[in-house]
Amino acid sequence: MSTESAARQAGWNPLTLLVADVYAQAVDTTIHQLDSLGFDLSKVRADYWGGDRVWIVGAAAGDSTTSQFWIDSDSLIVDRVIQSEKRGTRVIVSDVRFAAYSDAGGFPVAREMTVYRDGRLILRQDYSDVKVNVALPAELFDPAKFSSPPSVP
Repeated sequence: MSTESAARQAGWNPLTLLVADVYAQAVDTTIHQLDSLGFDLSKVRADYWGGDRVWIVGAAAGDSTTSQFWIDSDSLIVDRVIQSEKRGTRVIVSDVRFAAYSDAGGFPVAREMTVYRDGRLILRQDYSDVKVNVALPAELFDPAKFSSPPSVP
């Protein structure tokens, strides 16, 4: 994709914010970022997802298109993020689902992620053998070597 056709948007990635940043930054910062992304934090309700009790933040019961996120009520980790975004004259609804969490060095990591766009499955990712604190070669971060991938141990 050329840079001329790539769309740029200011803001934060809601997935990164909800699965990582939320644990490492001030609550006020997270609230500001979620609010700027269109999540209505005044709407919170309990429901069930896959047989487990969840907290749904951002939408009323029966609403499957307003920006919202679903948090497992026991583990307090994100199970689902729905984001409604206006792009030009169109509204696009993305529905990202996380599953099969496991421990990786003391951190919960979803081993499965599926992404639906406007109700159609567009991406499925399965992760295995996730490791933390792995030493990476310095050349991995050298822009001069970006065209040739380094060997990772």
